[in-house]
Amino acid sequence: MATPQDQAAEEVLETQSRGTRTSQRTTSSSVAAARARAKAEAAKAQLLYAQKEAEILKEQAEQLKKKAELDADLHLLKSQKEVAAAVAEAQAWESSMQEDVDHQLRPQLSTMPPLDPEQRTHDYVQEQAEIRKQPLLPPDTNINETNNCSQLSDYSLSQRFQPLPQVGSSPLQYNMNYKTYADKQISSDPAHHFQPSVPRLDYSSENTGLTKYLMRREMVSSGLLKFDDQPENYWIWKYSFQNAVQGLNLSPQEELDMLAKWLGPQSATQAQRIRAAYIANPTTGLHMVWQRLEECYGAPEIIEHALLKKIEDFPKISNRENQRLRELGDILTELEGARLNGFLPGFHIWTRHTVLTPFLPNYPIIFRKGVMEVTGRLANNFVIESLDGTMQISLPALLECDMIPDDRTEIPSPEVAVHFPHLKAVADKIPAVDKNADILLLLGRDILQVHKVREQHNGLRNEPYAQRLDLGWVIVGEVCLDKKHKTKNINVYRTNILQSGRATLFSPCESVIQIKDGPSNISHTANLSTFVYPPEPEADDIGSEVFQRTQHDDKPALSIDDKCFLETLDQHVYKDSSNTWVAPLPFRSPRCRLPNNKPQAMKRLQSLQYTLNKKPTMKKHFIDFMRKMFDAGQAEPAPPLKENQECWYLPMFGVYHPQKLDQIRVVFDSSSKYEGVSLNDTLLSGPDMNNTLLGVLTRFRREPIAVTADVQQMFYCFTVSEKHRDFLRFLWFEDNDPQKPIREFRMTVHVFGNSPSPAIAIYCLRRAALEAVNSTAAAKELIVHNFYVDDGLASFPTAEIAIDILQTSQEMLAESNIRLHKVASNSNDVMQAFPPSDRAKDLKDLDFSADPLPIQRSLGLLWNLESDCFTFSVSQEEKPVTKRGILSTVNSLFDPLGFTAPVTLGGKNIMRELSTEQYDWDTELPADKQEQWKIWRDSIKDLEQLQIPRAYVPVSLSTETQYRELCVFSDASHTAIAAVAYLKTVSISGDIHVGFIMGKSKLAPRPAHTIPRLELCAAVLAVEMADFIKDEIDIDIDKVTFHTDSRIVLGYIHNASRRFYVYVSNRIARIRKSSHPNQWHFICTEENPADHGTRPVTATALKDTNWFSGPAFLWRRRGRMQDPCERLCYLESSEPPAAEHPKTKEMILNFRRHRLSPVNISGEEIEVVCSYKYLGLQLDES
Repeated sequence: MATPQDQAAEEVLETQSRGTRTSQRTTSSSVAAARARAKAEAAKAQLLYAQKEAEILKEQAEQLKKKAELDADLHLLKSQKEVAAAVAEAQAWESSMQEDVDHQLRPQLSTMPPLDPEQRTHDYVQEQAEIRKQPLLPPDTNINETNNCSQLSDYSLSQRFQPLPQVGSSPLQYNMNYKTYADKQISSDPAHHFQPSVPRLDYSSENTGLTKYLMRREMVSSGLLKFDDQPENYWIWKYSFQNAVQGLNLSPQEELDMLAKWLGPQSATQAQRIRAAYIANPTTGLHMVWQRLEECYGAPEIIEHALLKKIEDFPKISNRENQRLRELGDILTELEGARLNGFLPGFHIWTRHTVLTPFLPNYPIIFRKGVMEVTGRLANNFVIESLDGTMQISLPALLECDMIPDDRTEIPSPEVAVHFPHLKAVADKIPAVDKNADILLLLGRDILQVHKVREQHNGLRNEPYAQRLDLGWVIVGEVCLDKKHKTKNINVYRTNILQSGRATLFSPCESVIQIKDGPSNISHTANLSTFVYPPEPEADDIGSEVFQRTQHDDKPALSIDDKCFLETLDQHVYKDSSNTWVAPLPFRSPRCRLPNNKPQAMKRLQSLQYTLNKKPTMKKHFIDFMRKMFDAGQAEPAPPLKENQECWYLPMFGVYHPQKLDQIRVVFDSSSKYEGVSLNDTLLSGPDMNNTLLGVLTRFRREPIAVTADVQQMFYCFTVSEKHRDFLRFLWFEDNDPQKPIREFRMTVHVFGNSPSPAIAIYCLRRAALEAVNSTAAAKELIVHNFYVDDGLASFPTAEIAIDILQTSQEMLAESNIRLHKVASNSNDVMQAFPPSDRAKDLKDLDFSADPLPIQRSLGLLWNLESDCFTFSVSQEEKPVTKRGILSTVNSLFDPLGFTAPVTLGGKNIMRELSTEQYDWDTELPADKQEQWKIWRDSIKDLEQLQIPRAYVPVSLSTETQYRELCVFSDASHTAIAAVAYLKTVSISGDIHVGFIMGKSKLAPRPAHTIPRLELCAAVLAVEMADFIKDEIDIDIDKVTFHTDSRIVLGYIHNASRRFYVYVSNRIARIRKSSHPNQWHFICTEENPADHGTRPVTATALKDTNWFSGPAFLWRRRGRMQDPCERLCYLESSEPPAAEHPKTKEMILNFRRHRLSPVNISGEEIEVVCSYKYLGLQLDES
């Protein structure tokens, strides 16, 4: 029977046996689980990198150009995948083995509840990640001593993280000694965290090269610059490229790929072509690519040309452009470095003088000469003596200077005096020039004694003369013989060409100045104010010009207010730091103080808000306009007002252009009165500085190539002085949101609505052109004389000239932050020279090689760019048949040049007849009047078929014509008077061209005047038209002729002895003021084109008349044959009473020796008609 002790022993043995079996089963399970977890971790790592590998493969398929870089990434990723998989598997094995050790040492852990395998693996990975961030201990370090941080040694990165050896097929070898663990004193506390020593797996030798490769690749991708196709930068880029790829051991194919990536657009294209040609032999292809690059970009002559081109293309510099000056200095430093380098042999012969001299005119004189500070000694008690010793003069204090002029060409010599008979007497008194003598003394006007003339020998009018001064004789004047200097020896076959075209062996005189008069015009010579102020007279000249007359006496002059306006702008307009022109508000002086009209502005804003709420489209346009204005800085939040500070609030309203119903313009109502005063009442409006509309259009038609352009927001290009901005306050909604509170703002620019704004804008625009650095005379002419407000219209002989002048004008205005855009032209070459953003709206996306050019509106005229003709567009809007509706329709035909004057005359005549009868403005007209009106209204639709050439003649007036004649015709009827002008030209090749310039029709007054008086008024209209054309066309006119079909008017003009009525006399005086009687000629009514302007003509019939072409005789080389009737004597008697009409009397004409003598002419006035069929003529052949 077993004792209790035996039973206890058996129980212990049984328990141990169960524990041993359990331990064996647990160990086996742990190993299996560890392997499974290791495989799972490896699979997860492989899946992660497989996804990245798939992404890179997709990217590789999409971006073939990055093949080399992607291949490298793919290779690296594969290596990283294998390393990561091995590391993950090793960590899982280590974890498993460590768990086994823990189980052996701590059996009680088996009783702990099991954890989820995935959660356990996740926690382990996170734990190991945290452990790897800490310094690792050497294998022989006592774990119990880890709390002593001072005993830890500092290991390098390679010692902390060592790569695994031979990842893949080799079994893992672990340097772990269980006996070592048994020898250590390990705490049995479960809370103590055990940190095993990580085995040092040596894979540094394999990973070091990979790391260097990655670093090198990163440097290549981030540090290498792309070649910009500039020869001067080629060698820098080549050295950088070769240095970057030197350690990559690239194959020729890979280097070609790298070149294709890092070359510029043009060089890359050449490299791609060579690469495609040598696809089977990349080594040869690489050699050919480098050879091509050195030929095109690395050759010395190419680099020399590029460097000099930099200087040549460098823009002009003003005195205030410091940044550009620094850029110029950098370019010159680059040139100097290239010259000293020795690589560019062409620069060896270049100096600063030879490089910079051709380009010095582009830079201000202060930059060319520089600012130099010099010092010199002051000397006293010097005496100067003449050569003959007869005169001694004590000199004042002398200042030492190293830059005394050393010009010996103007020193008189005996040889010069001998060549002039009147100077031979002083030839022996002038010493010979001593070439060895230095020029050491410069005597100025402060020593007046040496400049006084004691004796003088004069010659003929333009010959030099000799003067005896205290120190000797001098010769003054042109001493060059026939404007050239004779030389003693001529040893080379070299000639000089004089300005006359003749060749000579003598050196031309460089001091010859030629002055030639050019056509002058007051509107073309004035700079800003368009008026020239005469200088103050000398005391001796008082009264000498009191009665002097000038050609400008009858032109309007400046008022006192206009002069004050211009003086204000001259004194206070300036450029700010941003190169924007700043102008003040030109207040009157004295003026009243403006009241605070904020209540009025608030009431107007509420009214505007009510209107906008009723019109959603207008509200959207209005808010968009205000947003653009705020975004551009044209308005700003207004600061608080000081106590009793003067200010003014501007009410606002919106207006639409009839042709641009989708664009609103916000206008500030500066004329709105408050307490009897408005802002405009206190401002000077300024003179009318704008060019005339007719003048701009007249010059627009001169040449074959025409161009239009526009200044973007011209008024807003010029800011208001800071002190005057509180006079431009306005009320608007916060953040431009009508739902938010009302806030105070103020304008920073000059606004629409201020009376002086147009004059200020034109003044500043012209001043910007006149004071621009990068400007030419032609560009200034375009801005000053060919702009109507903000619209520029000009014509040029060739497309090249047009492009040059327009681009120069753009650059010139850009200096003042003014943009010239919306360019349109009838020349494709001109349009293609400008980017789409600078073209007119309809031309931005146009294909000039295939699409026809559209129609442009220029100052109200429709201009067909494709045919280069003016056209008309008739409104199809049906308006009520009332006086108001008819007046609106008649005025809608905008025709400033009078192309359709005979057609519009019909509508004006109907309107005039309605005005004489008692019809209300909005009352419908009777049926007969409606029928008459509808016939005319329907006829004007045919105007759309008219095509009037824009240019006067098909050749250039300035370069391709040798003769230009202005021909003006006049006529009158009971309905109207008319005048029409033509330009007759003879080209260099002898071809005759006639072009319509302008026409004018005016309704005759009621009650009607007599026909002779109306004909006389038509003649006055003709001379006024001729004066205007001569002033505005801006080209020399060789001859001006006038033609009328009234012999009475010719009699009035030619008669110098009869006393006419005041009505007639005043008009004759006006005609004779601008013309001579010999310029007036007779023309038959059938040939007179002005006859069509005196009676209504339908649009269909107008093109079949000679209104546009002129009479046939203008197209003949010899002009019109003289009619015998023109030789008749003109009127002898006075004008008949106004109520009577002149009577025609029978005449007997005697033809003898080409002379005509009147027979039986009564004392009464007669009218002679050119055609014999209107008179009963008796010819006496005896």
